[in-house]
Amino acid sequence: MMNIKTLAMGVLAAVGTADARSLRGLQTGPEATAAKGPATNINTVYYMRSDEGKGEDFAELRSLGVNSLNIPFYNPAEITSTGELAPWKDSGASTGDDLVNLAKAWQSALGSEPGQLMLSLGGVTLDSELWGAAFKDPSKLGTEAAKIVKDLQQKASTTSLKIGIDFDLEDVEDIDGQAVADGMGGFLKAFRAGCSRSECPVQVDVLSLFWKDFNPEWQRQLMDNGPTTTDGFDYLGLMVGAEPASGEEYMNYWGGNDAGKFGAFPKDLAAKIPLSSRMPNFWGTSAMDGKGAQLENFPTSPGSLYTWLKSNNMNVAWWVWNPTEKDGGSAEGKENMEAVKAAVGFN
Repeated sequence: MMNIKTLAMGVLAAVGTADARSLRGLQTGPEATAAKGPATNINTVYYMRSDEGKGEDFAELRSLGVNSLNIPFYNPAEITSTGELAPWKDSGASTGDDLVNLAKAWQSALGSEPGQLMLSLGGVTLDSELWGAAFKDPSKLGTEAAKIVKDLQQKASTTSLKIGIDFDLEDVEDIDGQAVADGMGGFLKAFRAGCSRSECPVQVDVLSLFWKDFNPEWQRQLMDNGPTTTDGFDYLGLMVGAEPASGEEYMNYWGGNDAGKFGAFPKDLAAKIPLSSRMPNFWGTSAMDGKGAQLENFPTSPGSLYTWLKSNNMNVAWWVWNPTEKDGGSAEGKENMEAVKAAVGFN
């Protein structure tokens, strides 16, 4: 994400083939959709440089069917150590009154329609040991994160807007990742105690093929805290690939009709992540790395992919929208967002 997500996708590209990039071959059909996912289908943008955007483009985002913002990136260790929400390096993530005003503006743009604002922790440039530090005391992390979210809800006078936490887990060393996996249950229990599941969603983002050699076992362990558990996270973000691929290939990566072709996610774990809880990521209008959007990696011939996303009530995310640029970064990228809105049915 950012030179952040772009960097992460470069890591995926280094793995090599489309097989190595598959984002999970999970089953479909009645057995895959029986478990209930979130009530609201989410169409979110990673709203980079929120400190500069000020929400002046929110009407434009709503016209694209966007109903959620992920604000990148914050330092998770700072929450545990001080109880404060602090941007990571120069991400431009809003804090204080600026964040309150942003939430107010987004609530106004939503009107009575449901939507979300997610505080995104991490990103690929975050020093890995900060994840270990954050989860050294997962209960404190959960308690303090809930206080931050509830305080923001109160100050922004939210009505239909839910505010929650997004864990962007990229380039995490095994020792720190294991701390995250071991502590996620404790975090969720403490977080839900202070901020109910109906009010405060939680999202976890992972790289491709997290059950294979490229990604460690701790990411698979995280699925034990999935959406079907009492205090589980609500959405699993599935990061985009770094090579061109067809809609059919992307559908396979995200759990399509060819489950098993690329080494499918085991069925016992697939049931823990309903299709309606998965959030496939697309390249958006801007990559925020000075090189423009990676639009050449948007799915080709995406018709069947769109149908599949719609029929399974799935969610989507866009990396990234730049509020300081026209059309969020590019007219072509905006056209892709318009196409997904029309085909998948986001309002």
